[in-house]
Amino acid sequence: MTKINGLYFLVTCWLNAVEKTGWLCVYENVTNYEEIKRLIPTGGGQGSVIIFTSKHQKEMFPSSCEKRKVDLLSIKHCVRLMKSYVELKGLQLRDYIDTDKDCKNLAEKLNQLPTPIAQALAHITSNENDVNNVADYIKQFDNNSKLKKVIHPYYAAFSLTAKEIKKVNPIAFEWLRLCSYLYSEGIPEILLDHLIAHKLKIDRFSKECERMKVSTIKTLRSYGIMDYAKGPRSFTLPRAVQGILKQIH
Repeated sequence: MTKINGLYFLVTCWLNAVEKTGWLCVYENVTNYEEIKRLIPTGGGQGSVIIFTSKHQKEMFPSSCEKRKVDLLSIKHCVRLMKSYVELKGLQLRDYIDTDKDCKNLAEKLNQLPTPIAQALAHITSNENDVNNVADYIKQFDNNSKLKKVIHPYYAAFSLTAKEIKKVNPIAFEWLRLCSYLYSEGIPEILLDHLIAHKLKIDRFSKECERMKVSTIKTLRSYGIMDYAKGPRSFTLPRAVQGILKQIH
């Protein structure tokens, strides 16, 4: 707790410094203003703070905050996003994007939100499953009875991917579940070594353990959920994904 308080202090000192100008601080997926209140500069800071929150959370913010509504992506932009994603991956559009009609259908199912759409596309373009295009994904989505009761598209997209990961690589799923209870940044690689050694009852320094680790990371990277962070051998897992994983059994 002392280290965390120290980090809070360093962040607020930097943001409040008069000589620091032109900066932009972004807080995403904020569910409680009180949790980040002390990270909002109150001194002579010469920058801007943007806080992203859902519509039903905006009333908790003080009147001094300037509130802006961010509209959903249009269907047209959703289709463009899907095509751009496939092109950025260096893949052939005809193999992954069937028709604009399928893209529109998927966009509507995911409430035209960029993150769930991107996760769906990562699922589609992954070589770890039998989903080869948008139409296949929609069929898998519709066949999952649990998702029909899900309101939030974030949960729907990530839970569908998590279910597939659990099927093809149980160790990768267990690793995600473990990481969902840890601090989201700088998750040490050695924990994955220990998990594999424990689950498979092998020496964590063995070649078999190393092969399983490579396979696990390959699976998670394929779905765009988790990869090595910059710097030391560690991982980062988005907090939004952590929250969803805690609800998946």
